[in-house]
Amino acid sequence: MPLEGGWSCPICNFPNLAGDVACYICHRARPPAEGELGVPGLTEATDRSRLRPILVVGAGITLLAVAAVAAAAVGGWFANPEPLGALPSVAEPLGSDEASDGVRPSDAPGTYTVRPGDTLYSIAFSLGVSEAQLRWWNLDQYPSLRTNPRDIAVGWVLIIDGPPMPTPTPRPTRAATPSPALTVTGGSALVALPVLGVDVWLASERYYPVTFTNPQELKASAAQNIPADYEGDTHPDALAYVEPTLDAEPTYVFNPNTGACTMTGATYSATYEAMLPRWVSPPSVHPTLLAWWRQLLDHITWHESQHVHIFEEYLGELGPRVTALPCGLWQTLVEDWTSDVTAAQAAFDASEANWYQNYPYTGPWDW
Repeated sequence: MPLEGGWSCPICNFPNLAGDVACYICHRARPPAEGELGVPGLTEATDRSRLRPILVVGAGITLLAVAAVAAAAVGGWFANPEPLGALPSVAEPLGSDEASDGVRPSDAPGTYTVRPGDTLYSIAFSLGVSEAQLRWWNLDQYPSLRTNPRDIAVGWVLIIDGPPMPTPTPRPTRAATPSPALTVTGGSALVALPVLGVDVWLASERYYPVTFTNPQELKASAAQNIPADYEGDTHPDALAYVEPTLDAEPTYVFNPNTGACTMTGATYSATYEAMLPRWVSPPSVHPTLLAWWRQLLDHITWHESQHVHIFEEYLGELGPRVTALPCGLWQTLVEDWTSDVTAAQAAFDASEANWYQNYPYTGPWDW
């Protein structure tokens, strides 16, 4: 039931305030007002602002010793309330040609054309799919969805059907005892240093430069050059890390008799940025060292993708954890959830503490 003078969203049934021009949860444009009744007493500036936290987390892969990449402590986890910002300016309510599943007859099969008032969440909600799944289907056509998943434009033609979102690639298969040496072609003649990158699952990538001619120099170069994260925390022992950013808010209803606020779940939008090393110098390198570096990059890709996968798994638990509980417990429940995610990330890093032993460097140190 809507608030007094308010209105219920036709898409997600959220009870909005009278002055809202779009739904607070899914941002669908307000339909024509009529027959608005409900519960008084909720003010946008106070009650809502305390229900909307922003979470930023970091998890990484670190250098333990010479040529050793091992586990980092998970850092930067916090939950801070963010005041509610201005609602987006939207132009029009749903038209009469709207189908029950949100798709217009004019949309091509398997597609949806974004129109005023749409958000990725509202489209996904109306189609009965997750926001993450809808985002994944459209990452190739609209790469900005990696870093700005809630920033979509009118006229975009979204893919709304396809294969399920994949999980990260399996862990590379390694022998129980590391091979005594890498298999390298081309002898000892130096080869041109290629530009190598990685593709961390669901993440955008940023690179910092490393310069080395042996594993010891890699350790020193990474410690000197790896940037601090967005919270200003430094990672002097890290070779790479992933920094997720989560915008989460509860869905809730009000009892018309008591005015009690009860959470019905949570909506969220997560993005991930991987900070990764890029070998930039010298221009020519020993082929054994290059082969060793490629192996490290393969494992870094898998390792950081697992951190994203762990976070995505826990995101699915956030809504059920808060469902049917008082809205006033939101912050406490989010903090408990954050602690559990932190523990899961740390446990994964601990399980990987000695993986570098599978990558011994047996080539020349001076060439």
